[in-house]
Amino acid sequence: MLAIHSLLTHHVQLAHNLLLPKSSVSNQSYLFQSAISELKTEIQNMRAREADQLRSERNRLQHEVDIMSQRLGQELAAMREELKALFGDRRMAVRSDQREMEAKIQELNYKITVMLGSDMKSEVEGLRWVITRRAALAISTMAPHLEQQRQQQQQHNHQQQSKQPEGHPGREGSEPPTESRELN
Repeated sequence: MLAIHSLLTHHVQLAHNLLLPKSSVSNQSYLFQSAISELKTEIQNMRAREADQLRSERNRLQHEVDIMSQRLGQELAAMREELKALFGDRRMAVRSDQREMEAKIQELNYKITVMLGSDMKSEVEGLRWVITRRAALAISTMAPHLEQQRQQQQQHNHQQQSKQPEGHPGREGSEPPTESRELN
């Protein structure tokens, strides 16, 4: 037993030498806790700084996006106005071209009408001259025949009157039915 007791004392002695004192352990524990606390605070501060940096970067980017959006909106509005002006100019040019074309068509129509009118007038005048010449020719050729026929008729009437007995007064001046048929 004595040997066991000496062994135990030896091991207890060895354990005492190897083991740290309680104050040292509590001191080490305090230092560890304070290091953890300091590390936690530092990590929180770093996260807060990073969050602030990210927030400021996000705000800066948002500001740039707003500026770009505004610039894009202005450029789109300017392009829209420019397109409206271009379409308006094109519309005006098309209307002008249409008016010019209509004016040319009207001018051509007027020229055609004048040409047709003058052609028709000249044709009408030509026909009028032809008809007038033919009428004059017909009258000039018919006048002597008509005069001759009238003279023959008068002679015939005069002969009939001289042949007619004087006892029939109602028949004087009247023409025989055959003669009236010849005149018609």
